[in-house]
Amino acid sequence: QKRTLAQWLAAANTHCLHEGRTAEAGSHLTALVQLVAWHDEDFTLINQMIRTAVGSLALASTWGTMQSPGVTEAQLAGWQAQWQTLSIMPALARAMEFERAEVDQYFIRVRSGEESLSAATFGAIAGTGSTGLARVGEQATGMVWRMLAAEGDELFYLRIMQEHIDMLRLLARDHSWAAAQPRFTATMAELAILETWRGKLQPVSSVALPNLTRAFRTALLYEGRREMTIAALALERFRRQHGRHPQALKELVPAFVPAVPVDWMDGQPLRYRLNADGTYTLWSIGEDLKDDGGDGTELPTTPSRVDFWERRDVVWPRAVK
Repeated sequence: QKRTLAQWLAAANTHCLHEGRTAEAGSHLTALVQLVAWHDEDFTLINQMIRTAVGSLALASTWGTMQSPGVTEAQLAGWQAQWQTLSIMPALARAMEFERAEVDQYFIRVRSGEESLSAATFGAIAGTGSTGLARVGEQATGMVWRMLAAEGDELFYLRIMQEHIDMLRLLARDHSWAAAQPRFTATMAELAILETWRGKLQPVSSVALPNLTRAFRTALLYEGRREMTIAALALERFRRQHGRHPQALKELVPAFVPAVPVDWMDGQPLRYRLNADGTYTLWSIGEDLKDDGGDGTELPTTPSRVDFWERRDVVWPRAVK
């Protein structure tokens, strides 16, 4: 329901912008951004992933609304203040801790015989069904798993979960994908084991862990775009007050931002260049950690994809005039 409400608010925002009803469009955007704050203290991983999806939608709507000439300074400042409080990393780390505790309790119940392995887990083991002879196979496989592989499966799950939680905390502290990437690469190499025959001995891990990797990357890209949005809002506020864009991002401090906005890819200040025509280029170096000087062309491996991050550098888009 929350995701559906967000989609309706985003659609209403776009509709009002097309009709020139800027005040209404701004109200819809404010409500949409407020949705991201809902369930900030929720301990379930699914709700934090929904928050991230809603946040990505709200970030896209923020860019569109900023292009309207009727937007006021108060609105820009209000949206910027909202986005500055909406980091997802701390809440996602808490949700993963809660998820880990729940799954560990599941391990305990299944090992003790109090509960059977779920149908989804059996699919990870052998792709079996749940009727007739298949059910007998499930019971036999579950017995073998409890006797020979349960403890190893649990240890693997807990270790990989701890790595994800530690990486989220590292990102929340340093705002740097570059700092977390070596650990992430090593963790992905370990997860590749689940695609081999050994994965059959770790069925719970095979079901539970892949979603964490997707949640991790989605949250990272959300944070990167959120920081760029904060910078762009501050830049527009600076332009309105001074009649020009700044020579460097440090001119925004402290009147428009408390500190120079950071590129979550490497923990350094976002890249910024004042162009000869008075416009600016604002960019992140992207997941490849290579600064291409603000080159926002598509990557050769992902042609014709409309994706904010699938570029040589992730450049804040300009409106077409």
